[in-house]
Amino acid sequence: MNEKSQNAPALNEKRRLAHAVWFPVLFLIVMWVFYTTFNLLNYRMAIIGIKPLELQGLHGIILSPFAHADLKHIFSNTVSFAVLSFFLFYFYRLIAYRVFFLNWVISGILLWIGGRESTHIGASGIVYGLAFFLFFSGVIRKSKGLGAISLVVVFLYGSIVWGMLPQNTGISWEGHLFGAVSGFFLAWYYRKKPLNFTPAPDGSSVSVTWGNQYDYVYEYHEYEDDDD
Repeated sequence: MNEKSQNAPALNEKRRLAHAVWFPVLFLIVMWVFYTTFNLLNYRMAIIGIKPLELQGLHGIILSPFAHADLKHIFSNTVSFAVLSFFLFYFYRLIAYRVFFLNWVISGILLWIGGRESTHIGASGIVYGLAFFLFFSGVIRKSKGLGAISLVVVFLYGSIVWGMLPQNTGISWEGHLFGAVSGFFLAWYYRKKPLNFTPAPDGSSVSVTWGNQYDYVYEYHEYEDDDD
């Protein structure tokens, strides 16, 4: 085996890690730019939120994940999004972009149709969709490696199921619920799609590897900004 073939797996692992990091980081940068800009200009972020069944709220399907009520809200969503999106783009490389953007749009549309009369903001719909996709995809595919990721998601975010129940607070439980529905649907829809490139004879493609040490415990909540 020549030196090029020996170095190929290491090079591809670096590319795999880069692929899993760059888009989540870009998304988070945009999210923080929105938050900082709106606060510096003293604008209410509710103007880019989802207003169910109102035409002027349709833009929120795309923009509401970039709107947050306060620093606690955006910090908690930043951490959850970073962890779950990394899992998605690392372990589901070939379908990651489709899953991510479909989850974003589907959960937003469902919230616009079925949310209560208010203004819903925050990225928790996307976060719930990622969590439920990762969990159910591992279960449905019956893969030991992906099953391990499912267990990690349960360990980190098992308590989020309570966030989908109706409650008399400012939490957009509908956004959580529709994000979860979207994630489950996408896990089922893409259940037979391949997750990685077929290894080449020279070993230049990366085979799937699985980590087994995770020590993060995070909690996060979704808020809504009521225009009433």
